[in-house]
Amino acid sequence: MNKRNNADISLEERLAKRHIFKASIRPDFPTKEMLVELVNACNHRCIFCAQAKMTRKTREISPELLKRVMREAHELGVEEIGFYSTSEPFMCKSLSSYVRFAKEIGFNYVYITTNGALATEERLKEVIDSGLDSLKFSINAGTRETYVFIHGADDFDKVIERLMFCYRYRESTGKKFRLYVSYIVTRFNQHEIESFRENYSRYCDYIAFCPVFNLGGLVPEIYTDIMPLDAKKPEKRPCHNLFDAIGITCEGYLTACGCADFQSYLIVADLNKTSLYDGWYSEKFTELRKRYIEDNLQGLQCYNCVYGKKEYFRPLSDEYATLIPMEQVFTDKYIKERMSKFPDILR
Repeated sequence: MNKRNNADISLEERLAKRHIFKASIRPDFPTKEMLVELVNACNHRCIFCAQAKMTRKTREISPELLKRVMREAHELGVEEIGFYSTSEPFMCKSLSSYVRFAKEIGFNYVYITTNGALATEERLKEVIDSGLDSLKFSINAGTRETYVFIHGADDFDKVIERLMFCYRYRESTGKKFRLYVSYIVTRFNQHEIESFRENYSRYCDYIAFCPVFNLGGLVPEIYTDIMPLDAKKPEKRPCHNLFDAIGITCEGYLTACGCADFQSYLIVADLNKTSLYDGWYSEKFTELRKRYIEDNLQGLQCYNCVYGKKEYFRPLSDEYATLIPMEQVFTDKYIKERMSKFPDILR
């Protein structure tokens, strides 16, 4: 039987496989997932995201460092790379050139997730024509009113138009990129799921309706104010990031959490000073994996994410972290302020 190319694996299969991994103190070097934070800024303030709480200095990744690390990764067998993490990738003006470079050096699957508000038709053409294999729009509501509440920006109509543009562009050019939508399910938008599916599924290959959870352990108000009322807080969420995924921050750090290390609390190596391979097998990363395997994560950001807790934590290394008061991490003022502006949101 022929081995399937990464580009042939659907988003639905990818999401399912995230929970299938081997927890090991010294895992094999990853080949299937590398997330790069090109910038650490975002033009939206979604109610389930920690961007609004982030106090880390805004910056953009060094092109020289990124290209060096990408070469190292490819030489080590990494096959796919995603240009997104804690932020909006279209805030990086060099996005299309990084997509092109990734394809030129041999990555066989290059993908991004975007809220789409900054993705003009011209820029979408640029990244698609540069060789992008997968484009996923994050659209977390079925109506303009709910979208404004959840995203904190009035861009629903614009983003839907850009989704449709990508669909038409693919049809007219015959380009083979996959087109997806993700929709984080909260108590505020769950009633719009079916209408969203009916209205927009024809314009993409798959819509992922994902249950909201406290990603990165930085938004505990998700479990009190945002999660659907009939949903249950998870007892333990498996985390594959420690064992089969690479996360690179815009500072050039290797993080144990490529999804939600907003304050650099989970930095295991500085790639400005060491190789990607040595960072993956560093003492800090090895010790963190050991703690996960032994259910000994208390005192770390991971504990709140994996177990749905709300407890104080410290960074793995003060040297790289932007320290933040726990009161700011645990505040629910952002969701309360949003709700005060939309008193009819649950009616």
